[in-house]
Amino acid sequence: MIPIQNPHIAIIGLGNIGLPLAIALGEKYRTIGFDIDTSKIERLASESSSVNLSFTNTIHTLSNCHIFIIAVSTSVNQEGNPDLHHLLTATQSIAFLLKKDDLVIYESTVFPGCTEGLCVPILEKISGLKFNIDFFVGYSPERINTADTIHTLKNTIKITSGSNPETAQRVDELYRSIVEAGTYLAPSIRVAEAAKLIENAQRDINIAFMNNVATILTENNISFEEVWQASSTKWNFLKFSTGLVGGDCLPLASQYLNHLSDKKDNTLSVARQINDTLPQTITNLVFAKLQEVFPQNATFKILVLGISYKPNTPSIKGSLIIDLVEKLNKNKAQIAVFDPVAEPNAIVNINSLSNNHQYHLIIKATNHQIFENLNYPDFAPPNALLFNISTFSFSSLR
Repeated sequence: MIPIQNPHIAIIGLGNIGLPLAIALGEKYRTIGFDIDTSKIERLASESSSVNLSFTNTIHTLSNCHIFIIAVSTSVNQEGNPDLHHLLTATQSIAFLLKKDDLVIYESTVFPGCTEGLCVPILEKISGLKFNIDFFVGYSPERINTADTIHTLKNTIKITSGSNPETAQRVDELYRSIVEAGTYLAPSIRVAEAAKLIENAQRDINIAFMNNVATILTENNISFEEVWQASSTKWNFLKFSTGLVGGDCLPLASQYLNHLSDKKDNTLSVARQINDTLPQTITNLVFAKLQEVFPQNATFKILVLGISYKPNTPSIKGSLIIDLVEKLNKNKAQIAVFDPVAEPNAIVNINSLSNNHQYHLIIKATNHQIFENLNYPDFAPPNALLFNISTFSFSSLR
């Protein structure tokens, strides 16, 4: 094997996961970041100041690398089954480059058994090399929390694993050299794959519980926020809040775990159904409230603040707020969507807020910090309402 002291590393996929990893590894080792997005590569190349780190969109540039780390996105299809298109394509691409003693490490979220059951056979077939004889495989699930400046790559414990004991130690040593918080060496790749899913599925289920309870209480004119504050005084109360579970981490985890089960109707599927249908649930609640407060109105003006799936991030990938806007538009209402943080998209239809626009309801959908200084009454007529999704609460604006 190539000694860990002098590796030449390739990172496949330079999104929220691959880019921070490439930067961290590039501080110590010769590292090449690969992505098919030409404009991204050009931007990163112009911004990079590390002598060890370079960027490319030409796969053959990676031919001299000894370690290949795949950090591309995975998802689910419309039926909720794993969509591994990007993962398998990336695997095929590097399989042509594999040499004796090379190491392939996967960071993409997958279901247990995927790495060794689906990816390894592709690597063997295309490269002509033998698994655990000529080349080796590791798995280290990403734990990067987008827009979180506290829990970073370097100060968050990294789970590592390998296809045999020697490889596991090699993978662990590599990550331990850049992760200050240390690593946790899992006993197998399947354990590491499953650990990633449980971490996220647990949050998905707990948020679903809060969404379910909040809906029941709100329908019965009981303030969920007040109940939550009262309950949170107990020492072992889990302080999860309500929310539209978007992005490609939490929803993915529950569905990938359920992919292994013969009994699809379980806690995982119920949680997914609650969270997936929350846009319709919110739509029903807000229109019922609007009709109660403004019984004479035939149409309503609604302002949705935020379209990003997560506060203070531009990504709208997997954002359920998009679904919420679609549901709101099906009713008799004029919907305005404002988000100066989000990446360019067709959902945001106003570029600024004006006192001339008076909204019967403002929905605080994404808690961007930039929204904290807004004076909401400026945009509201008498009796107008604010609905905060994170607290599942209505409040009067004027």
